[in-house]
Amino acid sequence: MSDDGEIVITLDSKKIIGLSVLALLSFVVMSSYIVALLGFIAPSQDVSLTFNTPVATHDIYYYSQSGFARGSTVKMKVTYEMATDYYNALPYYYTYYSFIGSASYRLIITVVDSVGRPAYIGSTSGSLTSGETEISDYFDFVIPSNAATGAYTVKAYLWSDWLPGGIARAQTPASGGFNVS
Repeated sequence: MSDDGEIVITLDSKKIIGLSVLALLSFVVMSSYIVALLGFIAPSQDVSLTFNTPVATHDIYYYSQSGFARGSTVKMKVTYEMATDYYNALPYYYTYYSFIGSASYRLIITVVDSVGRPAYIGSTSGSLTSGETEISDYFDFVIPSNAATGAYTVKAYLWSDWLPGGIARAQTPASGGFNVS
């Protein structure tokens, strides 16, 4: 210390190495935290899939459209992905685990007409691996010539298999809709 009250810190090679390791460790922890915030982290190991967007409707040329006439074809696009991690809620903190392997799923899509009657049900199945980029599936629904007019509701579900043996793979269904005139 000097006479006017200033503190002098001398850095030898051990202190510089220690500070460098501490800075590197801090950078790795913070970058991992930011990546985890940007990615989808599932609430549990069973609910490993998520929908990225609402169900989108398109015409036969894949142009976005929300109104259709009787007899026309509606292409419904469903987009989803698998989580990179899931968390385990412990009493005082969360522990994150990475998914390893793949998750099989059954994608089910339903259309209910303006009167509340089921108009369409479709499904496909497959498997996703951890961190796989988003997947999109299309389903075609031909509106009957005698269909009810008005607002139709579309819902998409990700399950492990058909009920009663299947469980939900996505926490909430994706929804969308279109109008029939």
